[in-house]
Amino acid sequence: MNNIFSMRRFSQLFVNHTIASYRMYSMSFGVLMGILFLMMVYASAENKFILSENARQMFFTTFMFIGGAIFTTGIFSNLGDKRKAIAYLMLPASNFEKFLVAWLYSFVIFQLVYVAGFYLIDLTVMSLGKRVTNESAIMNFGADFRYSTLLLAFAWIHSMGFFGAILFKKLHFIKTAFSVFVLLLLVVLLNKFSIDWMMGASVETGEPFGSLMIYEGKKSYFLERSEMIWLVPYLTASIALLLWVGAYFKLKETEV
Repeated sequence: MNNIFSMRRFSQLFVNHTIASYRMYSMSFGVLMGILFLMMVYASAENKFILSENARQMFFTTFMFIGGAIFTTGIFSNLGDKRKAIAYLMLPASNFEKFLVAWLYSFVIFQLVYVAGFYLIDLTVMSLGKRVTNESAIMNFGADFRYSTLLLAFAWIHSMGFFGAILFKKLHFIKTAFSVFVLLLLVVLLNKFSIDWMMGASVETGEPFGSLMIYEGKKSYFLERSEMIWLVPYLTASIALLLWVGAYFKLKETEV
């Protein structure tokens, strides 16, 4: 077990990674927050710096997913440089410990820092609006905007980016994004063609287990989404877990 995980060894690796990367991470986070701040100020300027709840939720989700994907796909950038890859692979730590440090930074720490940064920006922008209104407008998570749903979606995005970060040596984000786009396109097409074949009619459908619009001649029929829709979160979580496991074994097999 000590060959796989040692708290002392893991702690030293985490500290060394933090010391070596904190400047780059800080600059990257600063750029992300700077763009977010400018976008929110621009969007709210014409409305006396007041943003609707839906607008702030859109900003929160969009920048979280895109920023997280870009950051995650670059978490193993050292493996793309032969000299850095040799030094990284020769570190006196197990592959699991290296995997865990990268996973914690890109999945856990990123979310914590991002949420804190977003609320700081949200308060700053909304404070400008309080000059003309007493309305408190800090964004809240509620029944229609649950963080648990975002967490599941982010886990799915993160797992694909994490696997792509190890699989590809160069242009991690572009290659991963293109691969995901092609895969999703194939899934959508396969879903439509398979349903058309089973129904024996032209079917308009979106996501798997979603609602259907069936066209037969001049007649059309609408079917509500399948009761199996409850499986989607579990399938999403399973895919994320499988990709994380796959990323770990891919890291074990990595050679310079």
